[in-house]
Amino acid sequence: MGLLLLPLMSVGLYFLLLVIPKLDPGKTNYEGFAKVYTIIRNTLMTFLSILYTATTMSALGWRVDMARVITIAMGLMFMVLGNYLGKVRPNWFVGVRTPWTLSSKRSWTKTHRLSGWLFLGCGVAAFATGVVGPQWGVFVLMGTILPSTLVAVIYSYFAWRSDPDRLSPAGTSPAPDGADAVSPNPAGQ
Repeated sequence: MGLLLLPLMSVGLYFLLLVIPKLDPGKTNYEGFAKVYTIIRNTLMTFLSILYTATTMSALGWRVDMARVITIAMGLMFMVLGNYLGKVRPNWFVGVRTPWTLSSKRSWTKTHRLSGWLFLGCGVAAFATGVVGPQWGVFVLMGTILPSTLVAVIYSYFAWRSDPDRLSPAGTSPAPDGADAVSPNPAGQ
């Protein structure tokens, strides 16, 4: 079970990532970042392969500093993702998906450019920690990723607010006249 769980999950994730563009309502946007999407998919698979290799080596008795491997691998993964995040086009599955980025092209673009720099910074910090003092890796990762995520979400709102072409976030507009609406009276009276 332990030997096959991570590879099976990786294969499942790989095929899921192949299918996602076909399920996305904005599937035509994937053509605009197909190369980037392939890089993101391969980066995730490489990260999981590194984890599997290190775990297997450790289980076979090799001396592996798992904290160092995980911290450095996550740092590299975040650096690659950060480098390409600004090139991701609007979609429902990949990137920073808030109600505001999904209803404003300006918010999507500006948020992903900022998030790319934030991810790159998180990756550099994690990588440096992995090289110098991996025992602090989890704290550095959480101490950089959580604030970066919060900044990206807040920024997406303000970028949306400044967009004159913004739409109301999905589900917040009133139903058009004649549309089936939920009756406020559950008994239907």
